[in-house]
Amino acid sequence: MFYRIFALILLLNCSIAYAQPTSFKFGISAPLTGVLAEYGVAVKNGIELARKDRAADFQKIELIFEDSQWDPKQAVSVFKVLHDLKKVDLIYSWGNPTSAAIAPIAQRLKVATIAMSSDPKITRDGGYVIRSLRSGEELGQLVAKNFQSRGFKKIGVVLAENSYVQGLFDGFETEMKHGGATVDLLGRFDPSSQDFKSVVSKIKKESYDALGVLLITGQVSTFFKQLQVQAISLPTFGADFFGSKTEIVAAGPGMNGAVFPDLGVTPAFRKRYYEIYGNDIQIAFAANAYDVASLVASAFVDTPSGKLTSKQVLEKLRMQPSLTGAHGSFVFQQDEMNGPAFVSQIILRTIVDGEIRDMR
Repeated sequence: MFYRIFALILLLNCSIAYAQPTSFKFGISAPLTGVLAEYGVAVKNGIELARKDRAADFQKIELIFEDSQWDPKQAVSVFKVLHDLKKVDLIYSWGNPTSAAIAPIAQRLKVATIAMSSDPKITRDGGYVIRSLRSGEELGQLVAKNFQSRGFKKIGVVLAENSYVQGLFDGFETEMKHGGATVDLLGRFDPSSQDFKSVVSKIKKESYDALGVLLITGQVSTFFKQLQVQAISLPTFGADFFGSKTEIVAAGPGMNGAVFPDLGVTPAFRKRYYEIYGNDIQIAFAANAYDVASLVASAFVDTPSGKLTSKQVLEKLRMQPSLTGAHGSFVFQQDEMNGPAFVSQIILRTIVDGEIRDMR
């Protein structure tokens, strides 16, 4: 009799445990290793800090991190792991090329996805992808207005074959030409290219007011060093790859005074982040991840995994009130040109004596 009662209790407990809802599953795809690992580490730090600050909201949110290595093929593999094996309810993808690789799959399979990407094209054709960044064109326009205020009329640009810097270039070029300036595209380079000597020679022969160095991590410092060999010193701008302390140190004094567009970060978040992690490397992306994670936690604190369809997950995110977080204001916005995105303030930053400073 005792054994029958014990077996019945055990069976009942197992049934109750099985019936209990599982946590909402939030999958994160970021470059935790590889050439852009400092970005992925910042993303993970931002999310972990959000969990620390909102412990109650995160009690039923399961975080699943996977390493995309900033490689499109690896990003597709990570997507399959998160969707097919981990059965996540929402995916957060860092990076333009990696998000571009998975966006068509997410749209086809109807997988709720937030992409930390500046490319509006990835949000088209399906309605299952929302960006968490301003568009590249908006970032480029911000730089152009700064250059216009400084009276620059002839600008040369070198460009990596990358959708992020392409969007930034498009916005910059359009805005500068509206103001009557000339923008010369001096060369396009594969992301693996390291030899810029021919284009540097071309720059030396011309009389440019400023240069756009729209190259990626690993190329930026090499380009500046090759400029220095030719004793070329001009005002420059770039993308957020200029925010890499590794690139700044390797480039030497050539990057002094350079400007680049970035996401705004509140002083309070900057202070707290530095206290915990001891650095502010790629803090803008840590802030973006912090705000996205905070939004997810507040939206799905009591939502069991699998309860909502992907459409419902995204709709619930869209309907969340404006978040006051690491960026300041972080709010959903949709317009015809830039598509659906959670947007925040964008600012210009500059490099002064090897340090990155916000421009006022």
